[in-house]
Amino acid sequence: MEMRKGTYDKLDYDGLIKVGSRVTGDDIIIGKIAKLDPNDKMDLGKKTHKDCSMPLRRSENGIID
Repeated sequence: MEMRKGTYDKLDYDGLIKVGSRVTGDDIIIGKIAKLDPNDKMDLGKKTHKDCSMPLRRSENGIID
């Protein structure tokens, strides 16, 4: 599975960013993967999952509450 560009270090065990975390730039704020449909006509190769994580916008920053 190919991961999105960004920082995953601030995510908690449940895939959400930890409360109180200072976020900037491309920090990943929600970690999520989705299973690919094996019947899809695309050439998926050996990929079975897709990274659907949500990054923070580059122009945003703040503290998670």
